[in-house]
Amino acid sequence: VEAHQHHSYKLPSAALIERHKARIREVVDGLCAQLFEAQELQTRIRAVVDAAEDKAAEVRAQVGEAFDRLLQAAEARSCDLKQELLSASAEQRKGLDVAKAECSMALVDIWRTIDFLEKVLSRGTDVEVLKAKGQLFQRHQRQLQQWEALAERPLPAL
Repeated sequence: VEAHQHHSYKLPSAALIERHKARIREVVDGLCAQLFEAQELQTRIRAVVDAAEDKAAEVRAQVGEAFDRLLQAAEARSCDLKQELLSASAEQRKGLDVAKAECSMALVDIWRTIDFLEKVLSRGTDVEVLKAKGQLFQRHQRQLQQWEALAERPLPAL
């Protein structure tokens, strides 16, 4: 154990230590430069990400506004179309009601005429039949033309 205590160790020379220190400084300086560049890059990336997020929020807001305008326009157009359809439907209904009334009156006139003629033919004398025939012929020529015009008139489009 005593031999071990008197052993002398060879220490590195001062020049070697300085070379290692210089090399370590170079490595540390290089790492510091890379860290600085990485921090600058991170700052630029953060700025780009923040700008992209701001732009995305702005675009989302614009899209929302555009959809709101589209919805309002669609609702307004829908209301306009509904009004047009209701108006057209009311006009068609009026036209159909008028045509129905005209047809009903024509049918009533036809049935009355038929009923009258049946009574005259079944109960009347020859003179009464001839007299009724002459009067009816003149009176009903106009009515027959009206009925024919009514029958030939096209139905309202639905």
